[in-house]
Amino acid sequence: MKLKESKGSITVLAVAAMIFIFIILAIAFMGVSNKNTSQTKNFNQIETEYDANMNQTYKDTVEKLNQV
Repeated sequence: MKLKESKGSITVLAVAAMIFIFIILAIAFMGVSNKNTSQTKNFNQIETEYDANMNQTYKDTVEKLNQV
């Protein structure tokens, strides 16, 4: 195997490795982004339900205190 014949093979391996690393990083980024979106949706839903329940609980407590 002569050196002149194998010059391109190193370039192909380097490019293939870079593409492989890029794909892994892209998949990791998409996973983190999807998790973040899901957590934001859940947080907003919990906040909405918590606020609604707290307002009703406050009103009920004030009414009970006014009756006493």
